[in-house]
Amino acid sequence: MKLASPRTVSRRLHGMARPPITITAPPAGVIAEWNVPITARDGTVLRANVFRPAPGSPGDLIRGGGPVPVIMCAHPYNKDALPKKVPWGYLPSPQYRVFHQPEPITFSAWTGWEGPDPAHWVPLGYAVVVCDLRGFGASEGTGTMLSKQEGEDYHDLIEWAGTQPWSTGKVGLLGVSYLALSQYRAAAEQPPHLAAICPWEGFSDVYRDFAKPGGVREHGFFAMWGKITNKSGRTT
Repeated sequence: MKLASPRTVSRRLHGMARPPITITAPPAGVIAEWNVPITARDGTVLRANVFRPAPGSPGDLIRGGGPVPVIMCAHPYNKDALPKKVPWGYLPSPQYRVFHQPEPITFSAWTGWEGPDPAHWVPLGYAVVVCDLRGFGASEGTGTMLSKQEGEDYHDLIEWAGTQPWSTGKVGLLGVSYLALSQYRAAAEQPPHLAAICPWEGFSDVYRDFAKPGGVREHGFFAMWGKITNKSGRTT
């Protein structure tokens, strides 16, 4: 087995200690609603954070003061696991210390792992709705990942967002990795208010694409991912 060069190791350690991330403060002109309850068809309460244009803000003026389309994501990583405020700024999610970033990136302190940045989308005239899936974060119930139940829950979340007075009735889904996979299940349920999906870096075959790519068992990421999701799950 070929070992990494000292230079590569040094760059890797530097990236872990100081990832090339710039995190900006939350913007003005945004109404932020936290832990909004959304009741699924079986009575289970799911929760979401909702970001939408404030009256008179750029995002509001783009839409002429009327309703806005919705960008939504739903995941098991805890929607409230956001960059932590410290005296010198914000700390990025631990994942950014593990996964090397090829180029510097910038996002706001309202941005969760692999999800859309409200500070980018709301000033462009969208609402951003970030949801905890069943059994994770602040949502009730027991989670069953990548299941039909999850698809039905996502359907109900979409229909809630599509029928709010501040919504145009058009909901698009956006997100990376698991936030991409969950979109497939949601789309299969054909919620009437779903207008589009934009899955990034998703896959359709867990065995070939994730668990045993090329027939070789994957050891590293599975273990880390399991710890992350177990930490985000509810214990009561």
